[in-house]
Order: sequence, then C-alpha cells, then structure tokens
Amino acid sequence: VTSEAAVKHRLTAQITDNDGETTQCSISSAYEDGELAIKCKPTTRGYYKMAVMLDGHHVEGSPTYFTVENEYFEDPEPGIGLQLSNNQRTATSNSRRWTLAVSSYWYSGGKHDFRIRCHGVGACQWFAGVCSAKNYNYDDWRQEDGTLFGWHSHTDKMAAEGWEGSALGGVWQNGDVIRLSLDCAQQTLTGRLERTGDERTLTVSGLRKFFHVALHGWQCGVTVL
Repeated sequence: VTSEAAVKHRLTAQITDNDGETTQCSISSAYEDGELAIKCKPTTRGYYKMAVMLDGHHVEGSPTYFTVENEYFEDPEPGIGLQLSNNQRTATSNSRRWTLAVSSYWYSGGKHDFRIRCHGVGACQWFAGVCSAKNYNYDDWRQEDGTLFGWHSHTDKMAAEGWEGSALGGVWQNGDVIRLSLDCAQQTLTGRLERTGDERTLTVSGLRKFFHVALHGWQCGVTVL
C-alpha cells in the first residue's frame, strides 16, 4: 500500500493479542518512494495478529502473525551499578547497595507470567514483585507510598526495618526460581518459589504495573527464563 492510496482511501492497522485485546497501530509516510511504515508497540509477550485494512478490506498479506519474545530488563538508573547481559535478560549488581532492574513493559490488562532465576554467592538479597508508581522514586526502592507489591528473599530482615511482607518459601538460595503471575483483571499477584512449591497471592492496585526486581550484594543477580 502506498501513501497515495492511503490518502484516497481509509487505511487502518491494528494488532490483537491472545486475550482478544486490540491495539491500534500508527501509520506514517516514512519512505521517499511512497511506501508506508506501520508501527505498533505490543504491551505483553505472546502471539499476535496484525490486520491492515483498506476501506474495511484486508490488503494483500493481511492478516499476518508474529510473536513477542520473552520479557527483558531495563536499567532505571544507568551508571549506578547494574550490569545487563544476555540480551538484557540477565541483571547483575556491581554495587553493594540496592540496585533495581525493571521489566521492559507496563501491563494494564490480561494475565502475565514473569519467571526469574536468582544467582549470586555470599550475602545476596533479592526482592521480586510489581510496582504501579507513575513517578518512580529511585532513592527508595521499597516505594513506601504503597505502590510496590511482592516478596523479599529474607522477610525477617525486612520486618526489622518496619516493612511488612509475607514470606515466600523461606530464605531464597542461589539458583532458586521465582515465578510471578500478574492478573490485571483480578488485581492479584501470585508468587511461587519453585524449589519448595510455596505460593502466596497479594492484592495489588494501580492501572498499570511493571515487574520490579531489587538486588542487594556484589554480583547478586537474576535471569529471565
């Protein structure tokens, strides 16, 4: 489809995820030869259908299908002490203070799993959960305004600091796998320590949420599975 045809006719494009939720795509004249660029930003992992319609009819090659691969990490505080590797699927702390790694997507609908493996030696500590803060306070990773939900690897240490949290399978160990399951419709977050099978569910709030991991200890890290 060329830009000339798009001017004379009604051209639309949208993507649909596994849950049937539809997102409109943007269409722009990005090339000198008149061809159009269609841009979309999937908000969840999984299988998608893209439909490009001209006057309500599919253009040639539409619909088409694609898959959004596994979640990856982003560094919200560049230069503070977080190292990303393995195509940003592994986050490792190069600091002895708390460092943060957050998921690349915000989630506002559907069900989403985030499965990570803890790694590190010595006095490592981890936190895994979700955050719904619109304006994140990077100076306080615990987000004491009530926008952080999840579990700490050493709940007793957190309790000593006055932070309330339920235990998730006892003290986490090097190699432990944590599964986080977010249900946006039910507003719940379920955590599971796979080594013990222990599972806990929290009620969460906020319109949009991202998966949130905090690391404490030199060379303490996590990998998205």
